[in-house]
Parts: sequence; C-alpha cells; structure tokens
Amino acid sequence: MKTDKTCWELIAPVLLLACVSGCSEQPKADRDQPTITATAQQQLDKVQSVATEVEQAAKTTMKTVEAELANGAAKVDELAQHVEANVTETVARVEDAAASPKLDGKALALSKGCIACHKATSDGLIGPGWGGLAGSERSFVDGTTAIADDAYLRAAITNPNAQIVEGFVPSMPAMPLTDAEVEALVEYINTLK
Repeated sequence: MKTDKTCWELIAPVLLLACVSGCSEQPKADRDQPTITATAQQQLDKVQSVATEVEQAAKTTMKTVEAELANGAAKVDELAQHVEANVTETVARVEDAAASPKLDGKALALSKGCIACHKATSDGLIGPGWGGLAGSERSFVDGTTAIADDAYLRAAITNPNAQIVEGFVPSMPAMPLTDAEVEALVEYINTLK
C-alpha cells in the first residue's frame, strides 16, 4: 500500500497530544504552546525510533513481496506456455483423428469383397485363410518362405501376385486401397487367431 506520509507523520500528532496532557503547568503566556517533559520526550523519541524501524521493515517486506510476485508471475507465464503447447498438440491430434477416422478392417473386408476369397479362419477358399495368418511362416511356390509380419501383410495386400503361397494360384487382382485402408486390413488380420 503506497502512502505519501510516513508512519511517523501519521502517529506523531496523536502522541504529541497524549504527551501534552502529562506536561507540567506552564506559564499563562505559553499555555497555547504545549511543552514536553523530558520523560515524555524520551517516550516520543522511542516511538519515533520504533516507527522508523517499522517503516524500514515494511519497505523491506514490500520489496520481498514484489520480488516473490515477479518470480511467481514468471512461473505462471512458463506454466501457461507449457499448457498452451500441450493444448495445441492435443488439438492437433484430435483434428487429425477427426480428419481421418479409424477404419474398421472387418467392415472394409466385407465392403471391398475380400471375404469372397479369404475366410476369417485358417481355411482357405480361392486365397489363403486369414485366421492365424499373422506371425506364421508362409511357404511360396518359388520355394522361399517368409514370416507374415505387418510388412509382409502390407506387401501381400498391395502387390498380391509378387509371392504366391503354396497351394494357391495367382488370382488376386490388385485392389485400389489407400494406406489407411491397408493398415485397417492389416490390423484386422492381426486380430484373427
């Protein structure tokens, strides 16, 4: 709190009046001018000294409070920047998810006609069955083998006649699929045991 008057300036008139009442009788000519006894003057000096100390302590405390407020404001600014960055990142992820909703691999297999040739079990139809396919070893007509990991599944979906599984003929047409659709089919095949 700022004030133009010091503590001493505020309490001195009150103390002065209090001391005047304890003063000795004055000559009639000086009654309008109060005098202060030596004891009252000592008390007044002590009060003035204490008031000065209080004023100095208040100034020191105010400087400390102002420094703490400035430090706190800097921390609040830092925290606000951190929160803003996290919110921006989260909003971007939500917008990305909304822009490209997760595709349902099973529904996609139905809509694209995959189930006409591939079963969700390990039994094959025209093409190999998908049940238990993920992670299994595949043997091809050229004598090579491969593990049916995600990379293999992606390649088999996008370029189906590059490696023909033993017991089947190269009959699968290349399907015009987006990357998201391929990923949805791979995820679906991975769920089939």
